[in-house]
Amino acid sequence: MSRNPSYGRAAVRWLLLCALVAISHVLMTTNGHAQARSSSTMNGVTVTVVGSGSQTVEPHKDGARAVLNGMEVIALKDQITVDGKIYNVLPYKEVILEAVDQWGFRVSADGNTIHEISDFDGLKAAAERGNATALNNLGVHYLQGDGVEKDVDRAIELYRKAGEKGSLQAQSNLANLYWYGRKEVPRNPSLAVFWAKKAAAQDSEDVLFILARAHETGDGAAENMETAVQWYEKAAAAGQASGLNNLAYFYLKGEVVGQNAEKAIDLYKKASELGNSLASNNLGIIYRNGSEVPKNLQLSAQYFEKAVEQKHPGAEESLAKVLAQLNEPKPEADPVPVVTVADSAPQTPPALPQPPTPAADEPPPLVTPAPAAELPPPLPQKQIFFAVNGQRQGPVNEDEFWMERQ
Repeated sequence: MSRNPSYGRAAVRWLLLCALVAISHVLMTTNGHAQARSSSTMNGVTVTVVGSGSQTVEPHKDGARAVLNGMEVIALKDQITVDGKIYNVLPYKEVILEAVDQWGFRVSADGNTIHEISDFDGLKAAAERGNATALNNLGVHYLQGDGVEKDVDRAIELYRKAGEKGSLQAQSNLANLYWYGRKEVPRNPSLAVFWAKKAAAQDSEDVLFILARAHETGDGAAENMETAVQWYEKAAAAGQASGLNNLAYFYLKGEVVGQNAEKAIDLYKKASELGNSLASNNLGIIYRNGSEVPKNLQLSAQYFEKAVEQKHPGAEESLAKVLAQLNEPKPEADPVPVVTVADSAPQTPPALPQPPTPAADEPPPLVTPAPAAELPPPLPQKQIFFAVNGQRQGPVNEDEFWMERQ
């Protein structure tokens, strides 16, 4: 039987090559973050990569190649190439490519730094390479003017590129930016819903309230109360204060869902504990009015006071009115009549005076009926009011109160 001798020699060379290459992976900690360490040794030169994220260490021609989060280093005997830039160096034993902060890099040969990139420059370089996370983070810098001149248009462009690459955070940023708007960015509910749906498809919790409110109001999406409540349920389950507050309203009024005042109160309390001033104010209203739960001015005052601490507009005035009611003096009860028990048989009461009997030829006197007592006008009934986008719905009177939603 014959065999190919060249194949045998190639196999031997490959086995020798594998014996010369040692790959090790070690976990180390830097600034509290786990850092992976990978090394490759070939032809007497060791290349080590230290950092979190994507990294590669592999043989390359007569040396080794290392990549950390897109930053490439090729180490030959007397030459080191860093991201395309060539450095001619004296013979060395080890090249280290390590991460600095989140996006920065440092390359050193036998302990001597030959190339270093700051964290911000590394961020820009990663964004230029199309890294979705870097694109989003760089967009934040431009939106806030952090390290660069503020440029909202540039920020939106970077967010959009990152969002198209699947960055959940960029999609969420665009949804919130277009939903709430800001000085440089007019509200665009349709675009907000477009990006919110993309983020929600990746289980983002930051856009649930936007989708709920859009379907509730028909602002940027088809108006559908059932769909709105479904999104509010998800927002509430995620622990979002605004979602808890608005879902509570539906249970309080029995809209779409069955009326359940107890559950509504529970939802309002959870939102209040999370710092939602609307929920605190609504609880103050509920306990002041006593329609859904027994009236309790002490609890009403407590929640209005909490709403004041949370800087809810109008809560201070509501608190003052409730405190005034609590401080009103209570009317004294009528004295109980004393009943005296006679020691002997009751005496015959004196006869009441009788009107004179008219003469036979005189007509009986006319009896004029007493005028009916005038009843006081009925007190105005307390009505429930609510505000949508800050607009009061319904008539205005002294006893009115609002149930507010965001």
